[in-house]
Amino acid sequence: MAATVELRSYHDATGASGTDVAGGNIRFKQAINDTVDANNPIPIPGGGENYSYIKHLQLYATAAPDNAINNLKFYTDGSTPLFGTGCVLYVANNTAYTNPATQVDGYYGGYTALGYTSGAPLSVSGSIGAATGAIGDWTVLQLGVDNSAGQGTTGSEVLTFSFDES
Repeated sequence: MAATVELRSYHDATGASGTDVAGGNIRFKQAINDTVDANNPIPIPGGGENYSYIKHLQLYATAAPDNAINNLKFYTDGSTPLFGTGCVLYVANNTAYTNPATQVDGYYGGYTALGYTSGAPLSVSGSIGAATGAIGDWTVLQLGVDNSAGQGTTGSEVLTFSFDES
């Protein structure tokens, strides 16, 4: 029988509990929660860059695969620029969880998500056997906004997680 896999977002102090991001909708903002709303927008700075709080994402099997889930990948649709002019999405993989309350200002600067496409995805370490639970390392995202960004809500972007199941 096929596994049931959720994409979970974690934002508590310890990474102990995650929220299923049903439908894959997340919003980058200056608040530590998973509510998709217009509250706590990232202000456009006069210079430099302002950042969202980091988002820890992790795949989670709620129904076990027959044998294993492995070969985890993350990638974007490659559209330029992601989220519009003046916005940069940063990505990194971590083996350990980091409290998002302590990491707001450019924590992941330098690792831009734009270069990761279906033809050249970011490999995410880890796997799971015939069991339920967390699958692989944390994929951590943060949105940076600089002074060339336009005001208002940005458009949606497609961010993809893929894996092999046996």
